[in-house]
Amino acid sequence: LERMNTEDRPSRFMFHPNGITSTVKDILSVIFLVWDALYLPFVLAWDVQPSVGFTAFSIFLSCFWTLEMFMCMNTGFYANVHLEMKRTRVLSHYVKHWLLIDLLTVLSDWVNNYFELMLSTRSGSTSFAAARVIKLNRVMRLARVLRVMKVHERLKNVGHAVSGLLLTGTFALLYKVGQYVVFIFCLNHVVACL
Repeated sequence: LERMNTEDRPSRFMFHPNGITSTVKDILSVIFLVWDALYLPFVLAWDVQPSVGFTAFSIFLSCFWTLEMFMCMNTGFYANVHLEMKRTRVLSHYVKHWLLIDLLTVLSDWVNNYFELMLSTRSGSTSFAAARVIKLNRVMRLARVLRVMKVHERLKNVGHAVSGLLLTGTFALLYKVGQYVVFIFCLNHVVACL
């Protein structure tokens, strides 16, 4: 057996893009992205005040997206047909493609959660400061719209992971069409509600 050159060895603790962990993360991401695409325009359009349950779910989603961001930094990717699992190359790829969007959305989630908790502890006062916080909170929610850009990528990743198992011929074509339908639906819904 030949020894692998140290430059060619995959980095430790990296996730395979088609592995079970990445596939579960991608499926959950799609579910939560669709939730954001439906819930966010509803809240912004009718200025709905979230209940305690929705606030708790929002905090859970913020934790999920923060964890997902770190998982993406440690998940390999395909460069053409070559699987890239070197941490430095994976990080470089992530920084170039998704880091800014992920940082904006995760930070907006946490700031939004902070504002919602801060406003819920106020005793019904509608001071000038509270009105400014409410406006800033709405602007921070708009940053979450950027996540819709990930729907297509996540659906593509899930399709690659299960393509060998279930998707052949007609089913593969139907899955591909379904990918685009879900992506277009989410994008249209968010744009129409803004």
